[in-house]
Amino acid sequence: MVSQSVQDELRMRFNPDGSDLRKVQLRLLDMLLYIDRICKENCIDYWLSSGTLIGAVRHGGFIPWDDDVDVEMMPDGLRRFIKAVELDKTGQYAVHNHSNDPNYLFAFTKLRDLHTRIEEEKVVPQKLRYEGCSIDIFTMVPSNSRKLHVFARKCIGKEMTLWRAIAGKTERQQSLLKGIIDFPIRRIALPLLTMLSRINAGSRLRHTLSAPFHAPRRREDIFPLSKVMFEGHEFPAPGNTDAYLRLIYGDYTKIPPVDKIHVHAKKIEIYDTDV
Repeated sequence: MVSQSVQDELRMRFNPDGSDLRKVQLRLLDMLLYIDRICKENCIDYWLSSGTLIGAVRHGGFIPWDDDVDVEMMPDGLRRFIKAVELDKTGQYAVHNHSNDPNYLFAFTKLRDLHTRIEEEKVVPQKLRYEGCSIDIFTMVPSNSRKLHVFARKCIGKEMTLWRAIAGKTERQQSLLKGIIDFPIRRIALPLLTMLSRINAGSRLRHTLSAPFHAPRRREDIFPLSKVMFEGHEFPAPGNTDAYLRLIYGDYTKIPPVDKIHVHAKKIEIYDTDV
């Protein structure tokens, strides 16, 4: 945990109360509390991950310059989470992935806030179905090879390049070409690579094949889960949080040079919208 004086200095510099970034963070906190409620009601294991977990351990909440939230689940947990959100009738949030939006090319699922819109750099020129604040939900799967994981990511990168190339086509042409592009990569290559990745993986886990982050996790560092405080609320965390974070980041306790820090989003503005 950083000292309170350092934390206060960082907060004043990056996300003071009332700032656009702080507004985004508080929206994301509401979304995280929703995920927590849905998972508790349905006995689904999930845990804070990546920069969100660093923020919890080092800052007691958001890293002051961070504008996203990352959580992880196992595949069965994600399937049950998606079903639970789809059955929820509050109309506040929606699951967003390639299954319900062909223009969505990320290799992970997002939970979207339906009542906001946030402007950020787009992966492809095509309009996405949802553009609200989002939380990234990464699925953990057995993974025996970083090289295989990187190769799968290159397949998705090739798909994104091809999608950008067809942006100027007619809607009918785009629909036809998308199907041609999608089938060999997502229906053949990725399932085959996923199967190969499970062989002799042991306890090593990584994000779903073709995700942009290749760092491994160890099952024994994650389970059984523990608890961590984040923005005044208790959330699930890997059982051995220190080992989990050091395997990914090394010394995660150090704060990077302030002049090299940047916010992920291209433009942080939230607009109230009607569903």
